[in-house]
Amino acid sequence: MQHWCSATAISTSLESKLKAAGLSEVKQIENKIIDPSNCLLIYAVPDVILADWRKRLSTCVKSIELDSVFKTIKKLGEHCQYSCAEWRLNKLDTTSILRMKQGMHPWLDASISPPDIQPLAGILTTKIIKEYPEILETYQDLELKSLLFGLDADSRYMRRLEDSSAVNLALQDWWYKSREQEGTFEEIEATLAQLQQCQYDYEQLIRKQEKLRSTISNQNSINLEILTKLAKSKKWHKQ
Repeated sequence: MQHWCSATAISTSLESKLKAAGLSEVKQIENKIIDPSNCLLIYAVPDVILADWRKRLSTCVKSIELDSVFKTIKKLGEHCQYSCAEWRLNKLDTTSILRMKQGMHPWLDASISPPDIQPLAGILTTKIIKEYPEILETYQDLELKSLLFGLDADSRYMRRLEDSSAVNLALQDWWYKSREQEGTFEEIEATLAQLQQCQYDYEQLIRKQEKLRSTISNQNSINLEILTKLAKSKKWHKQ
């Protein structure tokens, strides 16, 4: 195994470990002749992709975009003999990834479980899967065929989504996120007030400097006038 590919961005920590283990990323794999046994497909859990998009993207995505990602993942799978969920792979250290690259099979602690599903992400992912059932089919097919490192396949994914999507959990999630957002707005308002005060202080300083320059200029004119009169007076006395 020499290469890896993914339809979505992977974490920087995992990318660093892959690079340290000597695995290089392959982009547009369909256009390159690569031995499938040399390539690892890295995929993410549907709700995790959705939650990651929400963090990284400023523009709201459409439900069809998640379907498009899993269609791409399915195509990439045709060019890769091996596949692995990002969250499992990221649990390995660089040495374990290096052993995997050499054909060994590292194992993870059996107590390690899939990433928690955020209630709102769970509800939205459930709705999207009902609209595009192929997302679930592709994900579960990958889970059955992928490198699990001794862990179980995520065959209960829909049940996990339903468990995370309880109305009370979603309400709680939405409630506290709204509170946090309000807190953020308060911080922004406080920062804006500080900036406005700084701007006011700066403008006051400029006015004081201009007034001081004017005073100095007037004083210089008066001094010059006095010196001129003194000079004329001395000249008259000499005469």
